[in-house]
Amino acid sequence: MPSNAALLTFLVLVLVVIALRKIYVLYQRASQPRIFFPKPVLTPNEIQFFKTLQIALPQYIVLAQVAMGALLTARQPAKGENAFKYRGKFSQKIVDFVVLDTRCQVITLIELDDSTHDRKKDADRDAITAEAGYPTIRYQSKNKPSTAKILQDVLPFVKNKVP
Repeated sequence: MPSNAALLTFLVLVLVVIALRKIYVLYQRASQPRIFFPKPVLTPNEIQFFKTLQIALPQYIVLAQVAMGALLTARQPAKGENAFKYRGKFSQKIVDFVVLDTRCQVITLIELDDSTHDRKKDADRDAITAEAGYPTIRYQSKNKPSTAKILQDVLPFVKNKVP
């Protein structure tokens, strides 16, 4: 039968091995380059415009950077069609701003266009969202509207909503 000293020595040795293994794993993680990094949700320009939208539309909910997959779905593909034929047209796209009423129903989508926007792609995208019943208001980043103009542009879509 092992003595108490031998048992204690064995337990200490096991704890040291476990501690060394943990240190080794932490060292391995720390020495590998990171893959994922945080990024700002909005650019400084978009932050400024988001604040303007909130001032212009205090009675509505304004969401920023909403995945189109959260707003749209597509019909089931017909037999033999690619399952992603329709969903692929919007699944990786983001809407700059979504305006909701107090029941969280979409009133309109708002896009802040800059020099990187492609008019043809924007038109295709707007056709998809329009088919789903979502109108899109587009503003030029270099010529942002006033709060009064934003409200004027959004109100017709509020009046056209059926409760």
